[in-house]
Amino acid sequence: MEKYNKYNIQAAHNILNGKYHFSKKYSIIALNQNIPALYYVLKGSGILWIDKIKYDITEMQSIFVRPNVEATFECGDDNCELLYVFFTGVDYMWLISHTAFTSGLYVTPPIELPDVEKLFNITVDGKGDIYQNARINARMCYLLSYYIQYFPAVNEEFNHYVLSAAKYIELNYRNSSFTATDVSNYLKLDRSYLYKLFKSEMGMSVHDYINKLRISRASSLLATSNLTIKDVASESGFADQMYFSRLFKKKKNLTPSQYRSYFKDSQQDDI
Repeated sequence: MEKYNKYNIQAAHNILNGKYHFSKKYSIIALNQNIPALYYVLKGSGILWIDKIKYDITEMQSIFVRPNVEATFECGDDNCELLYVFFTGVDYMWLISHTAFTSGLYVTPPIELPDVEKLFNITVDGKGDIYQNARINARMCYLLSYYIQYFPAVNEEFNHYVLSAAKYIELNYRNSSFTATDVSNYLKLDRSYLYKLFKSEMGMSVHDYINKLRISRASSLLATSNLTIKDVASESGFADQMYFSRLFKKKKNLTPSQYRSYFKDSQQDDI
């Protein structure tokens, strides 16, 4: 991985921006910082882990990483590029508080920001003069204004129900008997109402979200373990191996066995 930095630091707010360039597929970088960090996937795709939760990441998605949080990114393509800005400052965090990042949603849907490389190049002329610091502050606020516009803070109903549902699912999806009905019972909500609320905010049903987590875990197990396909299905929350195989093929365009072979062949090519 190559890293290109073009930055200065504004003393009052400690702003730093630059670009990560992954020249090789499967390169991994820790996104941990001791200050807040905002990333934008300029090119390529990858896998993000935040607090042991996996996210599939594509171009034009943004990632917000809180301070001192365990976060890693593995690129899925050669020549993957991430823009970033690290920052501190109460005024900037006040703007962040008006986005969905502070509701526990740390990854945006794809957002096509205008002239994005220039937008992230916040500290281009920061040399400590008052007028230059004022321009840096304005650029940072200008960048965050787009996230307030396109990824606004969610309403209280979402905070209470959808976030609770997502966290409950993440704790229980590996239980093969766990269903959407269990989630609605846990929240004491009508199942059809929860469906509409969850679908509206998450872009998928509770059932699909459960299967998404199960398929993600199965993908990881196929790539990193020698478990049988039956055991991978069981460990991922699928009681029926045939259903698992059909769903996996539908989501990944490969059977579980083909996925395992492809991943291992790719690893051998990198040796």
